[in-house]
Amino acid sequence: MLDIGTRPDDFAIAKLYKYMTKNEDCGGCCGEIEVDLNEKMTLSKYLLRSAQFYEYKLSHSPDKACESFFGFNSVLPGAYCLFNW
Repeated sequence: MLDIGTRPDDFAIAKLYKYMTKNEDCGGCCGEIEVDLNEKMTLSKYLLRSAQFYEYKLSHSPDKACESFFGFNSVLPGAYCLFNW
């Protein structure tokens, strides 16, 4: 699954698929999405995207790391994930 406006890196989806085929007991996996700060933009647009970037990093990273430590993630991020029926 990919959100509208999401642009994965080269081979990103293939890496998720490869992981799922190697680990048959895995129910789902996800990649990391980042806000694109590389394009030329106005200062206001840059500040907005920077705020999105830091909000994502500060809210998702500690939560997902803690859940992964216990071997379970409650929700796969919908922006970039693959799941096994």
